[in-house]
Amino acid sequence: MGGVLIGFAVVGSIIAAGWVVSRIGLLGEHGGQVLSKTAFTLAFPAFMFSTLATSDLAGLVHPDALVVVLSSVTMMVAFVVVAAIARWGVQRALIGALASSYVNAANLGLPIATYVLGSAEIIPPVLLFQLVLVAPIVLALLDLISSSGGSAWRRFLRPLSNPVVVASLAGVAVNALGLDLPDPVLTPFELVGQATVPLMLLAFGMSLRRNGRQFRNGDTAGIVLAVALKTVAAPLVAVVIGSWVFGFSGKELLAPVLCSALPTAQNVYVYSLRYPGSTALARDAVLLSLIVAVPVLVVFSAVLSNA
Repeated sequence: MGGVLIGFAVVGSIIAAGWVVSRIGLLGEHGGQVLSKTAFTLAFPAFMFSTLATSDLAGLVHPDALVVVLSSVTMMVAFVVVAAIARWGVQRALIGALASSYVNAANLGLPIATYVLGSAEIIPPVLLFQLVLVAPIVLALLDLISSSGGSAWRRFLRPLSNPVVVASLAGVAVNALGLDLPDPVLTPFELVGQATVPLMLLAFGMSLRRNGRQFRNGDTAGIVLAVALKTVAAPLVAVVIGSWVFGFSGKELLAPVLCSALPTAQNVYVYSLRYPGSTALARDAVLLSLIVAVPVLVVFSAVLSNA
């Protein structure tokens, strides 16, 4: 159980540092926004490019990872269906779908997988799925619906100006073509990409101070739904899919279920800043899912480890 607590302690300490930085005004009034934009336009695209250019894309078919993928897709569909019935709007539905499914695989999943499972082999394929498919597709859709004015052709091409989408496509192209980039070319992307997680966590911590108490002027219904889907429904669906579809049992379910139970990634909050309108939903879902996920991860770890 110590691995779960260590993973959350690492994330929580950086978020707390961001709150303190904002509280004392160290980076000024707009420091958090600058960090978020830096993460979205520079660090995260660099991370995506270096990761996709050098990873084994065939790893997406890993059985454990497929359970997580199917569980995540189920959560996305569930939120979109509820949003459509409640007429919450497309943008709110897409951000909520991300908050309900986008797992914190990098900065939280890696330490938890390492300390609890003894191996982090499930994390790369899950991360690739989110980087190659989920993030580019949803961001492209958000770009399309947020476009205003101009021809239909320009609105169609607008997503290609998104740095995350461009970096994803470039990384996949390099990988697919079998290009072996020399270190002087690849290393700068890797170095800048390493700043993604701390920048996102610091920006999130600063947002907590700037935006005040959670759920004030927020989207309570959307937040509760996203957190419930992400932290409770997702691991339960992973248990069903893992046992019924793949025939897993006991400890075999531990890796995909724990990965599915991870809280919403901070990336979702950064995405929401680029498309204003559902920022409170993303921000509060990230924070609340982080809190709720701690006991959920501990319970599933205890139950499945002894099964």
